[in-house]
Amino acid sequence: MRSKATVMSERVRREVDTPEYSRCSLLGIQPEIIGYCAGRVTREHAMINAGRKIQEAWAIIPLCARHHGVDQYQDAHTEAPKDMRVWVALHRASDDELLQYTRSNYLQARGRLNQRYGAYVPPPIKNSVSIHY
Repeated sequence: MRSKATVMSERVRREVDTPEYSRCSLLGIQPEIIGYCAGRVTREHAMINAGRKIQEAWAIIPLCARHHGVDQYQDAHTEAPKDMRVWVALHRASDDELLQYTRSNYLQARGRLNQRYGAYVPPPIKNSVSIHY
């Protein structure tokens, strides 16, 4: 029986294989509301257009298991709100990338979500490689 999960293309898989995907996109953002990050880092297709997941790197965001609502957090109700996850994805895309989806006004949606959450600033990426002398 075939899985219903969407398989990423090799192109998208290479694009998301970066240090940026080693930490949660919501790290340090409103922890008093959505809680602190916990668990392994997962990838979520945050954007859907015409009933299908958008297969672009900007639409796939890294989330910790707690904010994604998976693993031991599946029934804990600690998942970040869906509009917050969409807000992150919309900020990862350029205006030109968003304009490709003409039936959805993603630029307007990004502006509306900015009024609610402010401008998105991605958390810093830790240096995982260092030289010690």
